Amino acid sequence: MLERAKVKPELQKCRFELADAQSLPFEDNSFDAVVSSGTLYYYPEPVVALREQLRVVKPGADVLAMGSLQPKPLFIRVLAETFNRFPTEEQYKGWFEEAGFSNVRCCYISNPWNAQQYALAICGTKATGTAQPARAAPPPPTFRRRIFGLAYLPLTVLRFGVAMAAFAILAPLQILNSARAMRRLKEQKNVATHP
Repeated sequence: MLERAKVKPELQKCRFELADAQSLPFEDNSFDAVVSSGTLYYYPEPVVALREQLRVVKPGADVLAMGSLQPKPLFIRVLAETFNRFPTEEQYKGWFEEAGFSNVRCCYISNPWNAQQYALAICGTKATGTAQPARAAPPPPTFRRRIFGLAYLPLTVLRFGVAMAAFAILAPLQILNSARAMRRLKEQKNVATHP
């Protein structure tokens, strides 16, 4: 994703940094805002990542995250849950509140070609006077942690294989669904502009 972003002309003045979202390499109070889309539910510990975002934004600044909600069709939901988790609105809000944000608010969002499939935009503010979270440090590697990591490797590989199989089914279905919906939108636009 970083490589693709680096070639965009409108982003030429940006600095790109590859880092662990749960241990950001930035100083406290560095940013006017933080925006993320489709990432929060992938973090092993979302509250830790949000505390890091709270730490690096300036007092009074907002952190905005956009995340998927559970797909409505049962077949798609069962397949999608093999490779993704779908927090509820209450879970997203709870993560923001537990991380220390104030004025946490949400709104449903969708895209033009699939208005029934909602996602959520969640925003929280770093209130002036909010206690500064301590900088997160990655856990030190230990022998026990390495053994547990190796024990989970076969399960991880299996889950990845199932996820790829599910994605191989879902991706073409979603592309077809999106293409049909975009055609309908174009037809509606043409009818509206050429009565």
